[in-house]
Amino acid sequence: MSLFNTVSMTLQHNSEGYYDKGVWVDGSKIEIPFTGTFQPASGKELEILPEGKRSKSIYKIFANLNNDFTSFDDLKQLEADNIIYDGMIYQVIKVEKWNNGLIPHWEFFVERFDEENDNG
Repeated sequence: MSLFNTVSMTLQHNSEGYYDKGVWVDGSKIEIPFTGTFQPASGKELEILPEGKRSKSIYKIFANLNNDFTSFDDLKQLEADNIIYDGMIYQVIKVEKWNNGLIPHWEFFVERFDEENDNG
């Protein structure tokens, strides 16, 4: 029996686009299945997020993945990655790598994506 309840999720990662003979070519969207823990963020954790991202729809995911990630707070000119869990889409807003000597893993803060309120 595991101490933590892990669930199946899918990471949607957007690769960088490029110019081909002066024409912009969008990067591809890669889907990576993985397992991890999914839980609500605490009040203290919400305080470290950008002010516009402090809502009740923020969750925390712990997972062991070998990948590059793009989050809302990156300075890259890419869309943030998404995580799909239980039929819902969550945008990655913050990612941190933890190498604590015990179990190296990634900590993701995600926000439920609401297409109706996305005026992007």
